[in-house]
Amino acid sequence: MKISVLIIVVFSFSSLFSAEFEITSKIKENPAHLGLQMLDDGYKYDNNGELCALLIVRCGVKGINFENTASKVAQIDRQGEYLITMKKGAGYIVLKKEGFGNYKEVFGMKLKSGSVYEMSADEKFRLATEIPILVTTDPSGAEIFIENSSKGRTTDGKLSFTTPEGKQTIKIELDGFETIEETIEIKIGNQNFDYELVEAMDATIKIESEPSGATVWIKGIKLGKTPVNTFFPEGTYSIKLEKENYETINEQITITDPTNKTYTLQDIRASLTVKTHPNATVYVNNDSGHKGGVTDMKLTPQMVNITVKMPKAETITRSVLLEKKADVTKEYYPEVQTGIVMVNIIPASAKIELTGDGGKHYNSTGKKTFRDVPVGTYNLTVTADEYKTHTESFRVTSDKTTRRQISLEQGSDVPDNMVFVKGGTFQMGSNDGDNDEKPVHSVTVSDFYIGKYEVTQKEWKEIMDNNPSHWKGDDLP
Repeated sequence: MKISVLIIVVFSFSSLFSAEFEITSKIKENPAHLGLQMLDDGYKYDNNGELCALLIVRCGVKGINFENTASKVAQIDRQGEYLITMKKGAGYIVLKKEGFGNYKEVFGMKLKSGSVYEMSADEKFRLATEIPILVTTDPSGAEIFIENSSKGRTTDGKLSFTTPEGKQTIKIELDGFETIEETIEIKIGNQNFDYELVEAMDATIKIESEPSGATVWIKGIKLGKTPVNTFFPEGTYSIKLEKENYETINEQITITDPTNKTYTLQDIRASLTVKTHPNATVYVNNDSGHKGGVTDMKLTPQMVNITVKMPKAETITRSVLLEKKADVTKEYYPEVQTGIVMVNIIPASAKIELTGDGGKHYNSTGKKTFRDVPVGTYNLTVTADEYKTHTESFRVTSDKTTRRQISLEQGSDVPDNMVFVKGGTFQMGSNDGDNDEKPVHSVTVSDFYIGKYEVTQKEWKEIMDNNPSHWKGDDLP
């Protein structure tokens, strides 16, 4: 007896349940959530050192990979949550898992640095017939989307993948080329799709910033400083604005004709205030100095060197770290080095005057102990009626006592051959004389002493070391 064997060949398509992602709760901000504090510092910042946003995706599906994130993913499986750090300004995220395909969720907002956001996703099953298809593009490198789900980019102009049978929306994107979007019918015998991309016409763009003067890069191409008016191919690109003392902007820009966009730059400079004595001078990074301190000085983030100097005081030197946008106030008061001066005098009614090279001035009648006298050189003058004036200089040193005992000599400071002349006011000049005499004017002279006799040639030579007289003689005038 012959037995017939029927062999059924199963082709490369079949009926099966396919899984895909479904967003069950759209993204929203949760200002009260403390999730960012749960991450180590290594997760909180992107490669530029900027504080990230935190996106919490609640989903029971394990092993999801995410794209367009700032760094690693911290996952808490028992809670069914994914904690994902995102760059500031991010506008979308891609969910990827084998057997699910790629799902791109566009937020409809730009994420803010340091903020926490939440969304929920789940898996969705549907009965589908998977058909292998081939998409070719010229040029290569275009990204292929089926029903808004990225399938990847063409390599050497080709991309193969399986997708459910039936009508699907396909979209082909490549920077610098017009986007193609159409509905195709996928079935056996209709599995190859060829596309020739057309270069996009350059759009007019105007990029402004507040303040102006920021350097603009689009797709790594330097366009100049704001305001920028130029042409650029339509499409979605990375854009960067950079200006000294301001936070760099890095985000995406979608260019259509025309595109006008204004960016507000954030000042990252720190504000430095240094309080000190009114007669102290503050030097910041060895600049020219600021008498009496510094108020709200704007500086770029840095380690700044501060020096505070004041006469008679020890110099203060400090290093202070200024972080972005910090408002830093420091108080540095140099301590004046002082000593003690004790003056004992005879007669007891004598007057004491002590004058320092730093401008300090002290007075007393009778003996006196002067405390907290700043270090330096001082002139001491002691006077009394019917006594000759005593003057001397000495130096006051730190934490030491300078003692002076002074007995005035009876007599007068005025030599015997001098007479006192009372000051007064008189008329001088002439209205009719030479120009250097006009006009008649008042002259006031204070009290003074004058010699009783004419100056002799001997006296002149002793002082002036010359003798201009024609008639020579020591006793002659």
